[in-house]
Amino acid sequence: MRSILIFFITLFFSWNTALAQPELSKIRSLFLTASNNKTSCELFKKECDKLASSLSTTIQGYRACSKMMSAKYFINPLTKLTEFKQGKQQLEHCIQKDPNNIELIYIRYSIQTHVPSFLGYSSDLDQDKQKLKQASTNLTDLELKKNIIAYIAQNLH
Repeated sequence: MRSILIFFITLFFSWNTALAQPELSKIRSLFLTASNNKTSCELFKKECDKLASSLSTTIQGYRACSKMMSAKYFINPLTKLTEFKQGKQQLEHCIQKDPNNIELIYIRYSIQTHVPSFLGYSSDLDQDKQKLKQASTNLTDLELKKNIIAYIAQNLH
């Protein structure tokens, strides 16, 4: 009985991961352009929010990121700060749940390299950059590997 239960649990998680792959590729692509303008950011957030029920910490990390990025476009400074802090808290929660997920580290690093210093969200920059450099050599996900290497090359932080 126990082995049957383990089989179904494994099957469920494998199925959920397989279904998330096309969405993850789309989210990654939108993430790369989300900082360009408000329209791109809104599209990124909309697509992330469609995946709100996903069990993937990576998808949830991108959702948190979309919340932080969209905060830029609110008019009220208090709303901006609240949205950013909520997204930050959600991303940090994802990283706590899955600390070896290099994509979550990449998301955090990309956010931290762009936010103003007064927000106080830059304490992990050096550590994350080292983790990304080390992990990128061993990544089997070529899309993620390409994105990380290109991002590190562009940013001198």
